Amino acid sequence: GTPALLVNVGPIFLVVLGGIYLKEGFPRGLVTGLVVAFAGVAYTYGFTIYVWWAVAISISVITGAYLIAPRWCTLR
Repeated sequence: GTPALLVNVGPIFLVVLGGIYLKEGFPRGLVTGLVVAFAGVAYTYGFTIYVWWAVAISISVITGAYLIAPRWCTLR
């Protein structure tokens, strides 16, 4: 169910967030691996279910990154 999906999607999020926030970039080999990982999870769980789930989580992560992360030091 959902825990297995989270475990399988974790590396995809790490690659994207590492490329953006850590400024590691997206070399050709990394993007190829990301596409293969996305295709594997989409094939395993069904493309439609996977895409809509990923969209909801992506919106949540981006919103949290822009609204909460800059103010994290002042929340203490």
